[in-house]
Amino acid sequence: MAAVPPEERAAASSVTNVPRSLAAAITPLLAGVMLSRSSFGWPLICGGPIKAAYDAILYVQFRKVGPQAGPTPLSAAPARRRRDTLPQHSFRIPL
Repeated sequence: MAAVPPEERAAASSVTNVPRSLAAAITPLLAGVMLSRSSFGWPLICGGPIKAAYDAILYVQFRKVGPQAGPTPLSAAPARRRRDTLPQHSFRIPL
């Protein structure tokens, strides 16, 4: 979502989530058909290269897109207290 302007993120999210939902609904059907025809692990053999191709396509399409400037969740978080500044208790729990 960092490649999409903030005002267009809702639309981009819906456009990308519809194909994901359809793929998640269809793949168990395809895997069932493959396993009903043969006891060999065809869903795993086919799924590996498909996932590798998907990752390669995403990398090629977005390799030149950098993150947008602005605060990140980590920089917006308050600073954590150091451990030595925590209050010390006068009792110890036996181990």
